[in-house]
Amino acid sequence: MEKYLTKIKSKYYWLVAFVLTAITYAITFSYMGLLGNGKYIIARSDLKQQYIPFIEYFCSVLRGEHGYNFSWTLNLGTGTSLLFAYYTLSPFNIIYLILGEKLALTATAIVIILKASTAAATFQIFITKYLRKSYYETVLFSMMYALCGFQVCYYFDLMWMDAFYMLPVITLGIYKLIREKKILCLLFSYAYVFAVNFYMGYIVGIGSFFLYLLYYLYIYKRIKFKEKIIALGRYFICVVVAMLVPAAIWLPAVIQLFSNIEKNYPAFSLQKCNLLFIINNLFMGEMQTLYGITPFIYCGLLSFIMLPFYFVNKRKNMRKRIYYAICLGFFCCLFLIKPLNMIMHAFDQPEMFAHRFSYFFSFIITIIACEQFVSVRNIRMQWLSLFSVFVLCVFLLCHFMYNRIWDGKFNANTGVTFAVNIVFWVGYIFIIKKIQEKKWNMITYRVVVTFFLMVELGSNAAMCMHRMEHTVMRQDTYSIISTIQKNTFEKIKKEDDSSFYRIAYISPYGTNQGFIFDYNAFDNFCTSEHTKTWKALEKLGIYRGIHTLKGLGTTPITTALFGIKYMIGGNSLECELNDASTYFTYQKNEYSLPLGFMVEEDVINYQFSDSPFENQDLLLSLMTGMKIQCFERIGMEMNIKDGEYIRTDDATYLQHQSGIEKNAEFQFRAPNTGYPLYIYFSQDRYAVSNSGNEIPKIKTNDITKNCENTVVEPELCPSRIIRIGLNEAGEYEFSIILPQNVEQEYYRKAYFCYYYEKDFLRAYRKLKSQPLEIEDYGDGWLKGYVQVNKNGILFTSIPYDKGWKVKVDGKNVDATPLLDGAFLGIEMEKGYHEIEMEYNPVGLKEGIAISLSVLGMVILYLSVKVVRRIHLYRKGINRENNKML
Repeated sequence: MEKYLTKIKSKYYWLVAFVLTAITYAITFSYMGLLGNGKYIIARSDLKQQYIPFIEYFCSVLRGEHGYNFSWTLNLGTGTSLLFAYYTLSPFNIIYLILGEKLALTATAIVIILKASTAAATFQIFITKYLRKSYYETVLFSMMYALCGFQVCYYFDLMWMDAFYMLPVITLGIYKLIREKKILCLLFSYAYVFAVNFYMGYIVGIGSFFLYLLYYLYIYKRIKFKEKIIALGRYFICVVVAMLVPAAIWLPAVIQLFSNIEKNYPAFSLQKCNLLFIINNLFMGEMQTLYGITPFIYCGLLSFIMLPFYFVNKRKNMRKRIYYAICLGFFCCLFLIKPLNMIMHAFDQPEMFAHRFSYFFSFIITIIACEQFVSVRNIRMQWLSLFSVFVLCVFLLCHFMYNRIWDGKFNANTGVTFAVNIVFWVGYIFIIKKIQEKKWNMITYRVVVTFFLMVELGSNAAMCMHRMEHTVMRQDTYSIISTIQKNTFEKIKKEDDSSFYRIAYISPYGTNQGFIFDYNAFDNFCTSEHTKTWKALEKLGIYRGIHTLKGLGTTPITTALFGIKYMIGGNSLECELNDASTYFTYQKNEYSLPLGFMVEEDVINYQFSDSPFENQDLLLSLMTGMKIQCFERIGMEMNIKDGEYIRTDDATYLQHQSGIEKNAEFQFRAPNTGYPLYIYFSQDRYAVSNSGNEIPKIKTNDITKNCENTVVEPELCPSRIIRIGLNEAGEYEFSIILPQNVEQEYYRKAYFCYYYEKDFLRAYRKLKSQPLEIEDYGDGWLKGYVQVNKNGILFTSIPYDKGWKVKVDGKNVDATPLLDGAFLGIEMEKGYHEIEMEYNPVGLKEGIAISLSVLGMVILYLSVKVVRRIHLYRKGINRENNKML
């Protein structure tokens, strides 16, 4: 062993860090049953719901099977520039294309491990350049950064990890820019991050700007004012050029993003971070919750041990110690002060993952610890013992504080975590003592500390993954469900209907069905959003979350208007899960309307009201020019759990009035008239933001069951139309359970309506008489014709977007936004007309022009620089002293 280890040259330490990190992560995933033939799939949360389906779809785009600019599978049809710019442009994703769709989970594991290992390699390269020397211990701290709390807690947000492994490279570029006045490293590293994920590019750009500014003030203290201005200008030129190079990628995405910004976004009320919690998160396994209470900043207990001793080490430069203290203090302020936290999140207020920049803090700590470790022999054991006692007190105090200040159920300070931290803490003290006593030779010491660190980092990762609120799915369940989904789609498209239509799919399995069932209606979870469309659907009683659009809350009217021809009941299987030869149950909607159909011009006058039932009746009336009333509102009988009856027709039901117990249950009953009964509670859109995870739930016998035959209790926030089931007595009945500690009213008004199909059928017959007949279509375009009986508007259920170009009989016409800007319409005159529609993202051409122009200037700059070097070389001029060689 000693023979081989001594042969490892310091210039290959980055490779050692890469390999050791990969081995540690792979062993952890295997232990957790997430790798190879393990019990569970590696994908959870966003990784399962978003990333894997999106990247598989992107691979099909690269194979030429779908279009890049638009997809019919999301949000009733939407541009995908934002989607791909956010999720899919990392070069590591080529592994998905190589391995193929069948090995998507294997590819995911490989990509996660490679990105973490690359972070170790880039940190090792940075720290070697920064410290201007190389020793084996830097490998250990490179591993600590690569497997810090941010990485192991957010590994499922795979698209964020590109910024994580690029931070050391960007910091190296800042170092070179300030120390050596070299701009290219920083320019290309910024351009890379902005290209692969513009959102994290923003975060890492803002965070690294603060690092640059602090380092700039540290270095340029005695430099002339003019030179300081030049240095700042050099940095900002670098940033601007780096941003403009990938403009073709981010410009269309940003335009789409800002065109859909929603006002009155939820308040950032869940953040309750404090300094004590920040310290506590330097321990192992301290993953309280993903909902934003504290940042994940753990980066190895050895870094924690080294941290305070650096600041009392008199052999270290005082100015540098102050500089590091300011850096840590500044990032603490970013954690603690909500407006600063909001700036770091691009002025967004994320409902979850509130500290998406926490790896900056871990990065700084790891650098400090790495510098201090060379002086480990000078640490007095009595001071280390006192510090250990202090750490123990902090750990116990945090246990008390979590239960008093916040919710005890998120307390990660259990007996197990306490014992594990003590074991590893004592282990490192033992290793430090042995180093000071010089009883181990160099090889023994390196092998022991490397192995001990790998066990620690792997244990922390396993503990955090075990505590994650997003549970993993079994391998066999995932495989069979995926097969059944594809079987269902193939059966519908090949055996039943190959025309153009939409599919509604309700699933409890948390995957993005839009990329499995093509021409999807509502069901998806993504960042590619169209806010006006979502608002219009929400006013019609259809569920949507912050970044979620579901088929929940539909009625026969909305399924008809939005072209939903098949409805798949993913909550109930035709077979047991061990049989993958069948498909989900589905039914054909006999009253579905096509993608486009003629309506009356009065539809332009449509305005939303508070009741979705009134909205649906009004919309049908304006579309048809007839008086349509499909819903009849009634009063209902309400019974509070303690037996008190209240009969009312128009009231704010669900609030904690005096005399009503916490965690109250409200039961509602209505007679069975033979007609379907629907309910809807209007509410404050973001009431949930002030209530944590505790929101009302509804129980009714009509709710479907999932594959494990357990009742699904849907959350009523945000509210949606729900159909009521019958009790044993044949009455309509449902109950609502309020959680504990509710301090605000959830609902403004309650609506209970019977549904009558007769009026709907009158409207349906009128609307289907003048359909848009689609002859040919693809991603982002279609061709068809329509026979118009009288002047009116061709209503399409395509979300309105300025990127659509419309031709009628070969002539360009302006599209008309309908339903408060939600859907695309075309004004039509009487007669036969041919329709052509094509989508191109707004800003794409401009972005390409900017990228090519700036890239050309960069290439010209590099060419001039190379020519000048060649010229100087030929003249025999030494550029260092400008003398003849």
